[in-house]
Amino acid sequence: YRGIYMTEFSEFKLENLRTLPCNCPVCCGSKPSDLDIEDLVKHNTSVLERVLSYLIQRMDELRNIVEAWVKFKPELTAMLRFADSYKPKMFPKFGRTTVFMNTSESFKRPEVELFFDRALRFYEPKGRVLLILPCSAKKPYSISRSHQKIKRVVKRGVEEIIVSSPLVVPRVFELVYPAVKYDVPVTGNWSKDEVYFVSERLRAFIEKGDFDLIVAHVVGGYRDVVESCANELDLDVVWTAVGDVTSDESLRNLKKTLEGVEIEPFDLYKSIFEHTMRYQFEVTYSDVKIRGRYPNLEFYSEGKVARVDLNYGCLDVYQPLAEFLIEKKAYTVEIDDFVPKGTIFAVGVIKADERIRPNDVIVFYNEKIVGVGRALMCGEEMTECEGKAVEVKRVFNRLF
Repeated sequence: YRGIYMTEFSEFKLENLRTLPCNCPVCCGSKPSDLDIEDLVKHNTSVLERVLSYLIQRMDELRNIVEAWVKFKPELTAMLRFADSYKPKMFPKFGRTTVFMNTSESFKRPEVELFFDRALRFYEPKGRVLLILPCSAKKPYSISRSHQKIKRVVKRGVEEIIVSSPLVVPRVFELVYPAVKYDVPVTGNWSKDEVYFVSERLRAFIEKGDFDLIVAHVVGGYRDVVESCANELDLDVVWTAVGDVTSDESLRNLKKTLEGVEIEPFDLYKSIFEHTMRYQFEVTYSDVKIRGRYPNLEFYSEGKVARVDLNYGCLDVYQPLAEFLIEKKAYTVEIDDFVPKGTIFAVGVIKADERIRPNDVIVFYNEKIVGVGRALMCGEEMTECEGKAVEVKRVFNRLF
């Protein structure tokens, strides 16, 4: 009603328009001077409905859309930066959506900060030799062509950290969200801000270990990151890549460097399970047997314990592990005396772990049953709000 003509991305004063940038029923075949206030109301309402319909269809990608759209107005970019200064406990740490790291705001995405916070808390490197590698376009990194070539010359027991922008990912976390589902624009040119941000995170991961040898198999901007980190920590680094990390000369250099080093092997897949357990549930559960073909791993110990869920970048849980989590009071939801079918509503929740975030795999239980589900709310909301609290995945009779 104020004479403002809206589009999906911007607003104009109707009186300043020479043509109408829209083909809705109101605008089609019309000139700006043809529109009265009621026409403008109909057009603007149509635009808002279109945007709303679009966002409903792509709700899982809302952050990616917001990062793109805020660039149309400086005040929107400022609002997003202020919003990212908060640490909302209801923001999920796992998700189905590919995370696009396309702008400087991507460095402050909640997914990125959550990943670094938890990965640094729970990273326990086992190897004494560290190999630093560049990322790959294909995720998880291990199934990419470049990493497959490198792995053929790398001994078991070498600790690996993959450098990307803005992520830095120890190999043991490569199946965890968002490391398993992200994409970045690759130009070969790294800004000073990128180099600083990534090198600081790399430094924090390196300081978690006690490494006798650090090998950097990187070139270009990745080398700039490692050099910055090495200078900060006063590290001696062996450089093995020449020109391209998968060239014959580079791979020969890497193989020769590692052949002369005594390396105590460890089971990478078990280490991936242990690290993901700590990252996801903040508990230690070991002594599992591995089945399946990477990355579709399954873990067994007195029955099936868990499997890798690549859709969400986390572990899916089965009864033995569910009972263990109840014992540890980790990511559990106590429900009333009923057997849930497809959904548990908040009204049926008695108590919930306050660490729970939406999309977390949780264990629900009462005196008769134990089950596994996916949280639709954070733990605090489950006991204070109404609505759907848990999506049920499977239900078992209690083991006593």
